[in-house]
Order: sequence, then structure tokens, then C-alpha cells
Amino acid sequence: MKQRPCGPLVDALLSNGSTISYLETPGCLPLAINEGFKGGHIQLAASVSSQYVSSILLCAPYASNSGGTVLELTGGQVISQPYIDMTIAMMATFGITVTRRKDEQGQLLDVYEIPKGVYKNPPVYNIESDASSATYPLAIAAITGTTCTIENIGSASLQGDAGFAKGVLEPMGCTVVQTETETTVTGPPRGQLRACGFVDMEPMTDAFLTASVLGAVATKPSLEERRVDGIAPNTTRILGIANQRVKECNRIRAMIDELAKFGVETKELDDGLEIYGKPIEALTENPSIHCYDDHRVAMAFSVLGTVVKGAVLEEKACVAKTWPNWWDDLENKIGLSVEGVELDKAPSGQVDRLSFPPDASIILIGMRGAGKSYIGKLTATVLGLDYTDADEYLAEKVGMGLSEYVKEKGWPAFRDAELEAVCELLRTKPCGTVLSLGGGIVETPAAREALKSYRGPVVHVERDLEAIVKYLTEETTRPPYGDVTIEEVFRRREPWFAEAATHQFYSYFNPDATEEEKAAASKGLKAEIARYFKHISGLQPNLAPNLVKGKRSYFLSLTYPNITAALPIMDDLTT
Repeated sequence: MKQRPCGPLVDALLSNGSTISYLETPGCLPLAINEGFKGGHIQLAASVSSQYVSSILLCAPYASNSGGTVLELTGGQVISQPYIDMTIAMMATFGITVTRRKDEQGQLLDVYEIPKGVYKNPPVYNIESDASSATYPLAIAAITGTTCTIENIGSASLQGDAGFAKGVLEPMGCTVVQTETETTVTGPPRGQLRACGFVDMEPMTDAFLTASVLGAVATKPSLEERRVDGIAPNTTRILGIANQRVKECNRIRAMIDELAKFGVETKELDDGLEIYGKPIEALTENPSIHCYDDHRVAMAFSVLGTVVKGAVLEEKACVAKTWPNWWDDLENKIGLSVEGVELDKAPSGQVDRLSFPPDASIILIGMRGAGKSYIGKLTATVLGLDYTDADEYLAEKVGMGLSEYVKEKGWPAFRDAELEAVCELLRTKPCGTVLSLGGGIVETPAAREALKSYRGPVVHVERDLEAIVKYLTEETTRPPYGDVTIEEVFRRREPWFAEAATHQFYSYFNPDATEEEKAAASKGLKAEIARYFKHISGLQPNLAPNLVKGKRSYFLSLTYPNITAALPIMDDLTT
């Protein structure tokens, strides 16, 4: 949840007079809130998430303003209107009536009036099943050719995702029987799903991940009325889901990258993606799927895993957010075989990444500005190795500066050239070298697979986001990120660095530190680099006894939540 943006909601509340501050990353949790909700006229950008709208609607009756609250939605098309309607309907059941304004012609406006009041419990309140979570067992029925019935979700539901069965599964060849309170889906024979063609999933954005994994095995031509001119008949084109880039992860990018591990081709669009269906028997077996700590990614790929041998989902605990018993229910209620595995023993078909020759070249990856060049040169000096900067190698190879190359050729061409250069370096410098790679090398699945296949240490050089932002704000020699912020790039790449790396090295730097603190932080860096890199390479394992005179032992600090604050007095603490 610390990676999920809440900036538009906070901005609206700040403009309304609330006192809120970010405790960690700007735009994300956690928050410090010092004053209550004032109410009055609030403008809220609602083109990213309807959850922002629901939160203000639900709290508005208790605003301190005696005249109530007027909520005006701005920023273009409102996302997931059915969930806003559902919130208003629930509030009415609890005694608060929200009025949606209309213009002179009677057309509904995105302006809501919420009176001041107190919620009153109704005698009985029926809570529907979660329509978003219901898409997964229904999709399992669709992909395996079986039947599944979900109770307490039907045509009368106000949840947008309740339309998944009729709007997505039925056009793909499933038989759907739906009453007001129940939905039953029977899938076609295994391997006989139709492509969905064009589908606007704006009313049910969370369900697009489920539709995507079904589209991956949907090879029959889509219905004529769903087909789009100029695209292959096995194409599922999903639009209306741009907001899914700012959820627990960039879900559109996540689906593209992880579907690629099954051998499924996709295409990213401004407002969604296209998936090109492939026969089940042609899918790559034994894929290891990174779930980005996102419950919907994990559950969606568990659907595809029902028809692909050896699929491993690397994170199981993330489903606890919405369905804690998901893995048990898959086995005990749906009848699938689910087995827990140790990741280092998973049948992924990959090499043992921690088994490599001690003289294997050391690869450094990490964000631009993390200190890869500085750490890399120092490592090469201390260990007596050669040093190569991949960006400098690429610039020499293409005969121009990288910023100029990106401006002339574009980012896709740059990424292709970058990958080619890195692969050349891995082939020509397999040992005796420290290779510092560009910060964006992890942006493409092909590059990440190349790093994961390398038999040598791949070290993620980490640095505080605050320090990276400070450095890159002042640095202008390399290509700009474009319309996205440094923070957004950092959050997008963070799981990819973790996926590609075998080790992590923390590059401490506090831009606001005193000279004394900076001196303490840099003291002994050469010795630490020598110890660390000799240990991970196997040249000289760090197996010395902890209590040898002059050597520090490991310890648990209950005084400093962040030990870096104690660096200036570390020698005194450990003598």
C-alpha cells in the first residue's frame, strides 16, 4: 500500500483546508493528518480512482461545515462510475441521501451534494459477494471447461465487475446463466475459448487482469460484432484501464511482462493493451511469475496456471488483502492441486544464480544516480579488476551522446541498442571486470532475462529515493525521463531490480547530512567494498569470527530505527 498513489485525494483535502503531510514517499502512504474533515466545496480529480470519490462521499456527513459538502469531480472522464453509484446507494440505506446535480437539459453532472448527518443502522443489510474476486473462479471454469456458480452476485448487483460474466466470458464462448442474485458460468471445451475482440473495461477495471490471462489462450476468432478492423482475429483488445498503471503496481506493464514468460505476445496501448491468443500446448512451461506484491496479479496468473505445467507464483501472501484462503480454496473448493515450493528449488528451468566462478565479472544495476559508477570504480580498484561503464560503451558504439540518440531514435530503439551492447559486454568480458549498467536496463523483459541468465553476481546498488531525486534534479547530461516523475520511475523499476539481482549493496548518502556525518559514512568504505565483493564472489568469504579484536559484530539496535543516524558515533558505540 505504500506504493499505491493517493496524491489526488490528499491534494483535494489540502485545498479544502486539511493539514496533511507525507511521512515517506510524496504521493503515497503513510500520512500524518492533524485536522478533521472540513467539508464545503471540494474539487477532486477522479480520472484515476473511484475510491478517492467514495472516501470523501462516506466521510462528508461528518464534515465540520454546517452547510454540508459539495463534491465536484474534475479531470475528465470519471473512472468506475458504478462503484460511485454503489457507494451512494449504500449511504442511502444508512440514512444519508446524496443528490447528484443535473444541468438545464436534465443531464447528470459530476457534482454531488452530501448533507451533514449521522448514519443510522438499518435492521438488515445484505453484503454482496466481492464481484472482483468472483472473476477468478469464474475464469477458472472458463479456461478449464468446467462449471462454477457464485452466489450473492447477479444482474441486480451495482458492482461494476458483476458485468464480467456477461460482458467478457459470454462473448468468449462461455455459457452464462445469471439471475438477480446468482451467476453460473460453464466454459467451452479446453482450448476452445474465443478471443474477446474489443472490450471497454472502464466499468470493471480491476477485472482486466482476469480477462488478460483468458485472452492469452483464446485462439478462436472473436465475435464479428467485437472484431476490430486491422487486427488479427485472435486478438483481445482491452481499453478503458489507464488507471491500472497506478495501483499496487503498474498492472498493465505487469501483465505484459509476466505473460511474456508464457510466450504470449502483447501490445501496450495508451488506454489498455492487446493480447494475442496462443494455443495452450504452445505456452512456455515452468514459468516463474513475479507478482509485484499485488493480490490481483497473483490470483489472475493462478487462473492461467491451471492449464500450464509447473507455473510458480513467487509471492503467495499478497492475496491476503482480499482472499486470505485463496490457495486453500483453490484446492479444497475448486479441486485444483496447489503445492508450496521453495523459490530456490522451484522448477523454473533457470540456472542456479548463486553458483558461479569466483572470477566472474561483477554487474552493477540500479537507478540512475544510485552511485553505480562510484561504487564500480572503487570496487575495480580495490579488487584489481577492469571497469567498464555500459553507457559509455554504448555511446561510443552508436557514435553519439545517449541523450542525442534518444531524441533522434526514440526510447524503443535506445532500449534495443542498449540490450545489444550489454549482451556484447557479457560475451566479451565474462570475467575480471566490473560492469556498470544503465538505470533503465531492467525496463524490458528481454534484458531482465539476460541478467537472470548470467552466471555471475548481479548487484543492485540501492540508494535513498530522496538522495536520487536531489542528484537527478541537478544532473542534465543523460536523457530525461519524459512526462513521468523520478518517483514513478523508481517505483516502477523497484520490483524489476529485485527480480534481476542476486545481491544488494546499499549506497548510503544523505544530502542533508553534516560534514561530520558524511565523513563518518565514507570512512572505511574501501574496506567494506573489499569485504562485501570478495565475499559475494567467493574470492574471500567473510567467515571470520565475530569477536576478533578490531572486528565489529552484528547487533540488534532498539535505539535507532534507522542506524544511519548513529554513524557519527559508531566507533564510540562499538569500542
